[in-house]
Order: sequence, then C-alpha cells, then structure tokens
Amino acid sequence: MLRHVLSLTLCLMLVSPASLAEDKPAYPVVDGKYVVIERMLVKAGYEQWFEDYWRNTVLPVFAEIDGFEGGYMLANTALPTDPAGETDFGEILPMGPPSKVFLGHGGIHLNGVQTDTQINFDAMLKGTYNYQVVHFWRDSEALKGLVPGLAAGWQAVHGEGDPWAILTEDYFPNLENHWDIVYRVVQ
Repeated sequence: MLRHVLSLTLCLMLVSPASLAEDKPAYPVVDGKYVVIERMLVKAGYEQWFEDYWRNTVLPVFAEIDGFEGGYMLANTALPTDPAGETDFGEILPMGPPSKVFLGHGGIHLNGVQTDTQINFDAMLKGTYNYQVVHFWRDSEALKGLVPGLAAGWQAVHGEGDPWAILTEDYFPNLENHWDIVYRVVQ
C-alpha cells in the first residue's frame, strides 16, 4: 500500500504545475535571429487563392533555402463564417487596424505625461494591407541567401522557370500592394 501511495505521489510531482512550467517553450519560441514580415493587400475575391498560393507554391520554396525556420500567415479580417461578435476583443484590441487613431488605454505616457491614450499608427494604414506573412531566418547569412536562393528553391520544388517572372505574371497582379520589413528577433 505504501508503495502505491509513493508511486502516486511521485506521479503527481512529475506533472505538478511547477514541473510543467519547466516544459514551457523558451522566449522567443523560435531560434531564428531575423524575421521578415511581408504585408500585402490582396484584391477582393482572391483571399482563398492567396492563402493557397502561399501554402502550396511559395512556402515550399522557402523550405528549400538553407536557414529558413518556418513562418505563418496573418489576416486582419474575420472569416465570413465567424459568428457575430467572435472577433470583438474590445476597443484596445481591435481585429486589424482600428478605425480610430487615438484609443483610451490606461497607463500610457506621451512625452513624459500620462495621457491614458494610445496612438495606434496602424489606423493610418487601414486599408493598405489585409494579410501578413511572417517568416523566420536562422541568421544574417541565411536571410541574405533568401533572394539569391529563390531560383534554386523554385527549381527544386516546381521545376524550371524564373520565379520572379512567374510571380510577376501569376502572383503580383492579384495584390494591390506589397512591402517587406525585416526585424531582429529579441533573444
């Protein structure tokens, strides 16, 4: 009996919240040093096409480039099938860019004065993008290899063809805008 109690106690200790906390992923959850965020304004009616194109055409090419560590896609609009109110997270947590630039937010300071107001600069970008694709790169050399490595990655996945010519013909005409921003991942 004592052996069963000790076994049970040991099992509970192994799955206790304290020991589970040690299994939580480190911050950040990626090892890469750089991240590229691509913002795109996908034309109306091409949203599903865009998601499929990235998933099936572009990301497999990135996976062929040394130093690519994964990525994900963000949309700043709700799904048409989402129940009403599902994406209403409150005024200071809008889905996508807010409609107002100045939003009440306790504790915010501006020029050393507590204003309790946030300035949401994304409100000024409202309507300029509806998707973001985020991709992580191991280090500087890996990210520097993205553009030169695109052709070889494209050939490995899709066979022959100039990726820039194909993207110019098949991809970019379905976008109203596109820009890239590189960030350093804080370790």
